[in-house]
Amino acid sequence: MLQGNRPAAVAHLRTGLRILSGLHVQFLRLDPRQGSICLELSSQTEQDPLGQLARVFARLDYEATMFGERTPVLALLPADKKLGIPKAFASVAEAKQSLDLLANCVFRFRGELLRLAALEIGDKFSEMDFAVRHCLHHSRTRTVNLCCHPALQEQHDDLITNLARWSSAFQALSLHPLHSHARPTLLLEIQHFYLHFLILTVRDTYEQHCDRFADTFKRIVSLSEKFINGVAPSNYMQSSFLPGLTFTLESGIIPALYIISVKCRDRDIRRAAISLLQSTTCQEGMWEGALIARFMEEVAELEEKAARDQTGKNVVTASDIPEQARFNDVVVAASERPGYGRLVYGRFLHESTGELVVSEECFQL
Repeated sequence: MLQGNRPAAVAHLRTGLRILSGLHVQFLRLDPRQGSICLELSSQTEQDPLGQLARVFARLDYEATMFGERTPVLALLPADKKLGIPKAFASVAEAKQSLDLLANCVFRFRGELLRLAALEIGDKFSEMDFAVRHCLHHSRTRTVNLCCHPALQEQHDDLITNLARWSSAFQALSLHPLHSHARPTLLLEIQHFYLHFLILTVRDTYEQHCDRFADTFKRIVSLSEKFINGVAPSNYMQSSFLPGLTFTLESGIIPALYIISVKCRDRDIRRAAISLLQSTTCQEGMWEGALIARFMEEVAELEEKAARDQTGKNVVTASDIPEQARFNDVVVAASERPGYGRLVYGRFLHESTGELVVSEECFQL
């Protein structure tokens, strides 16, 4: 990860998961129907050394899924097999474990959409490189016909409901004087936003629908600034995200700032998110803030230039960027030219045929 060799990091992860799947332990079992390894979360799991190791792999599995893998290999299950969310969380640790379970469900749901999208597309684009196919598959998840998959539609509805319940249960904890300004509390709200936004918009083909999140975008940018500049109280020094840290195995605030940089078209909020990405000094797993910020600058410039060309106006607010100037999905990729980056982006032509088009742009880093 530190060397930026993501394929090798994912290969090591997959090897470790195969080893784990071959172990005969009570809390770890193979589900041949789903092609996944089920990890049961309980107090026993947390006390067992192999259980602790499996939890670390679950976090790495999550990171790999954000960076190109279709779906998590590990399926997390609560000990009682129910994804129950209390009316209020008793601790930050309880809230985090609950959010980890929801995150796993969100990415397994999206993984099933990606599988169905790939089936619909078939081998038509098999000769194209990974970045183009990745963009096509993610864009096509928005149009998969869920009428033929009622269980998947129900799963989507349940995830929206459970993420809203999590937010309600977390509210009292986040307002408590002991937790309200603590970095782990800020981090959980930021991470919840990333998942909630993802599940609420995974079926949208109209990008202007994202404008309804303007107030939330602004709040998450503000929380991220506090997180970067804040100092954790002494009783939270076990946190993985401490001031001065330069590397951690798991993602923190960067994914949320990335989403805002792509999906927020209000110029000030978007530029604030990109600026925070530039200022992050800690590499979060495979997320390098400063590098991603450079790609996000290019995304913003491309959309704003298209908006100026179409409307003749400078971009200030989100309403200044029409639908036809916006991207639905963006893939950040390496270029064969040293010192250059590559953006692959897709959008639906709602102004004409409604079909999906994928384009790309190379630019100097």
